[in-house]
Amino acid sequence: KIANRYINKALEIAEKEKYRNEIVESLLVLDNIQLFWGDYDKAVQIAERVLEIADNDMQLARAYIRLGKAWYYKGDYEKASLFFDNAKKLSSQKPVF
Repeated sequence: KIANRYINKALEIAEKEKYRNEIVESLLVLDNIQLFWGDYDKAVQIAERVLEIADNDMQLARAYIRLGKAWYYKGDYEKASLFFDNAKKLSSQKPVF
């Protein structure tokens, strides 16, 4: 929970200063936390927000991977597969982890 508090503070600062890259990175960390805690609905919401503001293929691919994981854990394997496929298309030439 301490990590969540710190990353939310980092997100708040990034949003205030309009640092797009830091906003995306903070959201991706928050998304990982939600996946770890098992709050898959919240993880989906966060990753969808990343898709809206990401400005490069690597960020998009990472969001698609997180969406794939969330839907996989929710038991929707078909939807998960679609997101993993989208990530694969974007990252076929670049590592995203």
